[in-house]
Amino acid sequence: MSQSNQILYDADKVHFQYQLGHQRIEALREVTFQIKAGDLVCLSGPSGSGKSTLLNLLGLIEPMQTGNIFFQGHSLKKLNENQKNQLRKFELGFIFQHFHLFPVLTAEENIEYFLFRQGLPKKERVLRAKKSLESVGLWSHRHKKPLEMSGGQRQRIAIARALAKHPKVILADEPTASLDQKTGAEIMSLFLQANQERGTTLIVSSHDPMVVNYCKNKINLRDGLTVVQQESHHVSTSCH
Repeated sequence: MSQSNQILYDADKVHFQYQLGHQRIEALREVTFQIKAGDLVCLSGPSGSGKSTLLNLLGLIEPMQTGNIFFQGHSLKKLNENQKNQLRKFELGFIFQHFHLFPVLTAEENIEYFLFRQGLPKKERVLRAKKSLESVGLWSHRHKKPLEMSGGQRQRIAIARALAKHPKVILADEPTASLDQKTGAEIMSLFLQANQERGTTLIVSSHDPMVVNYCKNKINLRDGLTVVQQESHHVSTSCH
């Protein structure tokens, strides 16, 4: 597994609140941790512990409130919208829990659209879309639109889209939630392959024991607090 001493993410006393009716909910409270380039990290914890909120902050989907997160030494708070868009476009691949596919586009077009935004030539876009769809076993479904596919197939399209971008980081919110155990293990193997071949950092929010077992590093959250950040000294044999 590729390792690096470079600190990719450095979170310092991150606090995040949101409004729910008349109530203010503290999703994160002074969360502090570091993630190195090339890591496979699992954000674990019970439902409502702040995992998805933290993932959204790391992916520049939610704005920073109190505290700060640094990406490759740059404060996310100080980035302008153009800089944030550049990071989202080239450095970050996000796999949402509810897929976020374009319903009017085919599976292949959903992947190619983001590669087009990266400015890749047509030949390279077609090649990457084909390779990523083959890797998730859906090349034969490339002309189908999301509503013509099952939830598990849509999740795999979303995963193929993230892989095709060749991002520095893949942020995945419960990526195996819509998949059976066998397919989930195959997807985690694809993530591991991207990590080993391209040094892609994977940050995944999950309470699936199989997913947790794949990840060398774990950040455990409870009630919006970092309970413990730990590094495992063994990884599942299915990683090798």
